[in-house]
Amino acid sequence: MKKYSVFIVFLLLNNILFCQGVWQAKSNMPEKGRYASYFFSINGKGYIGGGETSTGAYENDLWEFDPATGIWSQKADFGGGNIYGPAVFVINNTPYVCTGTNINNQFKNFVWAYDAQNNSWTQKNNFPGTSRYGAYAFSLGTKGYIGMGQNAGSLNDFWEYEPTTDSWTQRTNFASGSRYGAIAFSINGKGYAGFGSSQGNTINYNDFYEYEPTTFSWTQKASFPGLPRNNPARFVINGIAYVGAGNPEVNYNPNPNYSSDFYAYAPLSNQWTSIATFPGSQRTCAASFSINNKGYVGTGLSGSPQFLYLGDFWEYTPSSTSINENINNAIGDVRIDQTNKYVCLSVKDNYLPVNFIIYDLTGRIVTNVNVTNASQNIKINNLSKGTYIYSINNKDKYIKSDKFIIF
Repeated sequence: MKKYSVFIVFLLLNNILFCQGVWQAKSNMPEKGRYASYFFSINGKGYIGGGETSTGAYENDLWEFDPATGIWSQKADFGGGNIYGPAVFVINNTPYVCTGTNINNQFKNFVWAYDAQNNSWTQKNNFPGTSRYGAYAFSLGTKGYIGMGQNAGSLNDFWEYEPTTDSWTQRTNFASGSRYGAIAFSINGKGYAGFGSSQGNTINYNDFYEYEPTTFSWTQKASFPGLPRNNPARFVINGIAYVGAGNPEVNYNPNPNYSSDFYAYAPLSNQWTSIATFPGSQRTCAASFSINNKGYVGTGLSGSPQFLYLGDFWEYTPSSTSINENINNAIGDVRIDQTNKYVCLSVKDNYLPVNFIIYDLTGRIVTNVNVTNASQNIKINNLSKGTYIYSINNKDKYIKSDKFIIF
């Protein structure tokens, strides 16, 4: 019986570890390592350009990565010249590179669109807000958005771009103060933004907000469970956001220790889950994007024991059993009600019936419920405080497992 219990724990923990996904080194970015670049992905290719290199120069180049061959190809130089810390959003496979600063500390409010088919840049109407660098940006449908960043001080304004009229409209300011080095992305028609650093780098943030474009409103969501930080990497795969690395240091530590942990965020359950640690050097201001259900992270600046301008490049493949809450194929939602001591379980009809099983850390089954309803509350008031593992199975096939704690 002991062997059987240990075997159960091994299988469950193996599934949880497998859920973390796999990182694989790819071809380094050519030329010089760099950080604070601009980056995006379109038409099955990834792009990185600009940023600061080890010579202290700001670059104006653009490089294309083809995941099918692993080959990098140089493209037309950025139309706005040498640039550091710009923001990018993509509308209908057209990336728009906005704002940033140059080597003379001249903050920019220009906007340049890249045409990949013709390998050319076209300048658009200037961004009407304060010129800045370190802003965040994302797109929703046919509109682009940009906000926060830094000029003489940190900013918290928020703007919407309409490409058909090449015009900007100011929207509701970000919900939680001014900052720079924040990140943003979009999932299922909603925008998400958070992280970043206060003016003077005295405070880092791990808060996180959702933007609703129909009401122009921000709603706070679950905070990032890792250390607060600025300039983390991020990408989105199948409705799940992946966020990690970045700078948790404050007050401009001369020997900083940057981060390499990574977490997945599922919007439907509003939950963060730890995934496989990034295997490259700890870093901040890396380039990151997704292509064909894989994530990519590369370049950036490493800290202690010495500053290095990085040019390595990594591919992340989520496992087939990763938490997947894409609006079209979610199995459902698991929520632990700590107050009333029950599990709130929602399962899509096409997955029913399922078995919901809870194990303690010795592998002993403490709860086993056959679930036939799309929504069902499962009592856990008989369980002591501690850590448990739940598993959801459909016709003896593993679907999902995770750890949870009863306080």
